[in-house]
Amino acid sequence: MSPIAFNVFRGTQTDLDLNGPNLSFLQNVSDVIVDSTGGGSATFVGIATATFPQSERATNTGTITYQWFEQKVGGDVRLQDGANITGTATTTLTLSNIFSSANNGRDFYQEVSYTPGPTTGNAINEPLKSAVGELIIIPTLSFVENPEPIIVAEQETARFVAVAEVSDENFLPITYFWTKDGVKLTDSDTVVGSATTTLEITLDSVGLSTIQCNAEIQAQDRVVSVGSSVVDLTIRAPESKLKFEAYDTNGNYKTITHDILTDGTFTLNSDTFGSDYSIIQFTAPELAIDRVRVDAFAAAGKDRSIHKGGQGGNSRFDLDLEVDVEYTIIGISNNTSIFVYRQSQLIAVIGSGGDAGSIGDGGDGGGINIDGSRGTGKTPGAGGVSPNPGTLELNGVFGSLLGSKTSSITTYVGDSIATGNAGGRSISCTKGSYWTDLGISPCSNNSTDKIRFFDDSGQEIVDSIKIFRGFKAGYTISDTRGLGINDGGNGGGGATGGDGGVNGSGGGGGSGYSNGTFALQESRRGGNNTTNSFMTFRIPD
Repeated sequence: MSPIAFNVFRGTQTDLDLNGPNLSFLQNVSDVIVDSTGGGSATFVGIATATFPQSERATNTGTITYQWFEQKVGGDVRLQDGANITGTATTTLTLSNIFSSANNGRDFYQEVSYTPGPTTGNAINEPLKSAVGELIIIPTLSFVENPEPIIVAEQETARFVAVAEVSDENFLPITYFWTKDGVKLTDSDTVVGSATTTLEITLDSVGLSTIQCNAEIQAQDRVVSVGSSVVDLTIRAPESKLKFEAYDTNGNYKTITHDILTDGTFTLNSDTFGSDYSIIQFTAPELAIDRVRVDAFAAAGKDRSIHKGGQGGNSRFDLDLEVDVEYTIIGISNNTSIFVYRQSQLIAVIGSGGDAGSIGDGGDGGGINIDGSRGTGKTPGAGGVSPNPGTLELNGVFGSLLGSKTSSITTYVGDSIATGNAGGRSISCTKGSYWTDLGISPCSNNSTDKIRFFDDSGQEIVDSIKIFRGFKAGYTISDTRGLGINDGGNGGGGATGGDGGVNGSGGGGGSGYSNGTFALQESRRGGNNTTNSFMTFRIPD
């Protein structure tokens, strides 16, 4: 019998793919960048393929399946089709209504699997995870404040403001640049803030230019930019104007410009800016004005029954106004005595009338360099005595009336508060602490350059114009009124305040003052029987 031969390694015909496929991506998932001003949808795509070893028969009867996920810090989320999402089990994931900052930066990926067929087994590398694609939404950039057209004189500074806003703060900062007639500006002696929201430009020739602000953000590999409205900058010949600026204690600002040659007399009273605007300033912003005639009327004292408050003093004087030099007025808003400063220095005071008491009249206030008069009654208040021109000192005395009203007065070294019924005495220069704490002496200018106004807290009033300034807000000793006692009338304010009346007698009128640096035309005691302070400005005949 022949021996039987055994074939240990026998091959057998089969239709099966003995080795499953290998999954790979024909198109992997990538970042999607969309514009927030676009159509409101974003599409992520991932396409896979199944391949077999070349030595194998590849019938490939299975199918590739897809599943999209969102990658999150707290755990990945398996996505399902819904109102704003479709294609979660396909090659293409579509997101709708997603253009808000909350959607920027969301991350998505696929997991690809292989479902075996009748003759094909499982993929050897499933599930296959795709790359992570980030949803990048390019934000909206727009101007929320556009510049306004401006007309200024030669050598006068024009100030433009523009502010842009981005819809997604993750794309901050916003960068700015300004153009003049389409040419990009850079900072120079005549241009300040060319790369900020506020442009200041000073031109020296009459003409018309166009100004525009441009804003940009960096968004991935692109720059998103937007331009503001284009506005005119008109440069005209300078004119003989007075510019008035007013400030309240909360940093609010108002202004009025008056052409004193063309428009004639300008009247300043408590209604011009309102009773809260205690500091009023004026300057000649364009042309020097050789003579401005000022008529100043301090308020009368208050009446009581049949007894009359003393009349306020009045004076006429001329000022030679240099360009961009600061003058300050106190006493208009609250209808009292009038104090006029040239930069830091007190140059003129007009005294207000004393209040009537229950049995006596108030004394009249004195005009510039005029004493206030005594009230009437058995024990009336004495009128303030006018200091000789230029003799006021840096140390002064608040009136006893102010001392009786508040305990919050903090006097500087050398100053005091009058007691009893005594009036006070003003000071020659302003001593606001913001400037003096910087080491600037009371009678000095605040800067050698033109600057804006700073209030008593050191806040810059950005709408104020840049001029040569010296007034130091916050400490002037301008309330010098004496306290009326036992139904006596209060004294009037002035360089030296009137004493208060005692036992029903009238208070004395406050005195006037001059530092001798201007031309005084007329001055008298009394002259204003209204309880309103006011001033007029005109070019003399």
